[in-house]
Order: sequence, then C-alpha cells, then structure tokens
Amino acid sequence: DWRVSKNGQTQATAEGAGCCTNGCCFCYCPLLVCSGKAKWLMVKDAGGNEMFTVQQQLFPCWPWAFAMATCFAPCGMLLASHTACCELCKGNLGQELRQPIFRE
Repeated sequence: DWRVSKNGQTQATAEGAGCCTNGCCFCYCPLLVCSGKAKWLMVKDAGGNEMFTVQQQLFPCWPWAFAMATCFAPCGMLLASHTACCELCKGNLGQELRQPIFRE
C-alpha cells in the first residue's frame, strides 16, 4: 500500500485489489471469468472513498495469455532494452507507457 501525505496528514492511499475485490467467482476460479473488468489498484481519498481505479478488460482465455506472456517475458525484455538503447542513442524517448485511469 502507498500513502500520499502533506504536513503529516494522509491525503490519499493506493492499494492493490484484495481477495474478493472483483467478486467471489473471480476469487475462486478466475479462469471462468471471460468478460468484464477487473480492478487491480484503487486510489482512495483520506475518507476511504475510491477516487480512481486501474482496471483490466477481461477476455476469453485471458489467464492463458498472461501465462504465455510470463513465459516469453525474457525475450520481450531483451528486445525492449535493445530498442530503448537504440532510441536513447538517437536522442528519443526510450519508451512511453500509457495506462487509462477510471474515475469512480
């Protein structure tokens, strides 16, 4: 969990999804959840109210896709680091990541 503080006062917190944040079916057998969105991170204000969430759009066989991505991650990291090095040598931004944030 993360905290944003100002003058010792907590302004906001960020926490990862809990066991049942996305429902009991997702908790017990995520393989059977083939659509909808899953929350992975929640940003809450000082009162504990959700301000923003980071979500993922689910699709059929999404756990399989994640498993394959994990298996091939070393190849991807090698390629990405080589590409980033070449771009940096050219004076360009190496990599830009974009993540949609949803307001609750």
